[in-house]
Amino acid sequence: MVTKHWPASNAKLEEIVRETTNDKMLTIISSYVNHGWPKYAKDVTEDIKPFWDVRDQISMIDGILTFGERKIIPKILQVEMLSRIHQGHKGITKCRLRAKEAIWWPSIGKHFAEFVSRCEHCTSKQSSQRAEPLIQFPLPNRPWQRIACDLAEVDGKQYLIVVDCYSKWIEIHAMHKTSSAAVINVLKVDFARFGIPETVITDNGPQFLGEFRQFAQDYNFEHVTASSYHAQANGQAEKAVHISKNILKQTDYLSALMAYRLTPIPSLGLSPSVLLMGREIRTTLPQLPVKLKPYTPNQKDIRAADKSYKRKGEVYYNSKYGARNLKELKPGDKVKIKSKHGWESTGRIVKCAGTPRSYIVEVNGKTYRRNRRNILYAPHSSIYSDTEFDFDTQLSCNVQPDEPMILRDVQSSTQETTQGVLRRSSRRQTVPVWHSEYVMN
Repeated sequence: MVTKHWPASNAKLEEIVRETTNDKMLTIISSYVNHGWPKYAKDVTEDIKPFWDVRDQISMIDGILTFGERKIIPKILQVEMLSRIHQGHKGITKCRLRAKEAIWWPSIGKHFAEFVSRCEHCTSKQSSQRAEPLIQFPLPNRPWQRIACDLAEVDGKQYLIVVDCYSKWIEIHAMHKTSSAAVINVLKVDFARFGIPETVITDNGPQFLGEFRQFAQDYNFEHVTASSYHAQANGQAEKAVHISKNILKQTDYLSALMAYRLTPIPSLGLSPSVLLMGREIRTTLPQLPVKLKPYTPNQKDIRAADKSYKRKGEVYYNSKYGARNLKELKPGDKVKIKSKHGWESTGRIVKCAGTPRSYIVEVNGKTYRRNRRNILYAPHSSIYSDTEFDFDTQLSCNVQPDEPMILRDVQSSTQETTQGVLRRSSRRQTVPVWHSEYVMN
């Protein structure tokens, strides 16, 4: 027998032969291999067409169908083979590469993609999903229309950082307490100085819940929160925190803060003081009186500069991180959400949260808000739903094999090959018309 030289146990080869005989589809394929394929694709059923397209590469050796140098696995054994190849929890690409050395069936690549995506260990341990294309807030219409807030800790001390999204003006407040009441009192001071903004953007910290929501209603501003574990959604505040920490680490941080406020912003070409108050502030640096006179910046130039700068930033970000859109989710979809322990909580989508790429997810009766990047889609159905088994009931990817996995190509000597039933192409060969001008031997 040719198969006795194959790197697999006799029991496994006999099982493949037996299940090939019991598989209705492969029984038909075996008949075509031995007695010839139909002339046209329309003469075979839809489930046979994937085999018909590659019929020239299909042969039979000792009762086992082969595709090139790979065994064709009966459907009843396919999940087991997927499980064996996925041992070690390799990714989709590596699983496909291993399969190319040993086994084949139609759509095997798609089946690996689903199998790996349904592996509990892989989904719970994988890192964040690929970044999505960058979305940037448009420049507000006027100063102090939209502000962002966040807490920062420097040398064991807590600070509240407030930044104007139009002028990038930063306020730094030392906080003895970080309760909602303390944060509200500090913001009231800023509101008394610059006015009440239309929108305040924060994270979901406990300081910005409950009492703070009532504060937003009383002062008539919109309170927008970023999704948990997605600080990028409050990027303006995160950037302000980074700048503020560098300022606070200096000996005279107030002088450093003043220097920041009068330094032009690269994206706009004007300083925060000019953008917020329409004038430069006087410092120890000698200036002409004309430089301190109030004036109104050209809004058209400001918006053009901001738009150009953000467009370049989007191109750079999307290229650097290979950004692409993730699958849009619908209410009822089964998903996993990311926490500090990884992808461990399974739930269902309730609805969109009202902000881009943000969803409300129900997990064990509780609702959570997450950005799409921190939500992993977990498909309900299996590609084998029309059979008596599926991925949920078959072998898990942690199963230990009772024999080594077939990794090498199916190889045999010339003498051995002649013993198998190999089929040559049965396509009709037609002599080209131009050959009629020559004498052919």
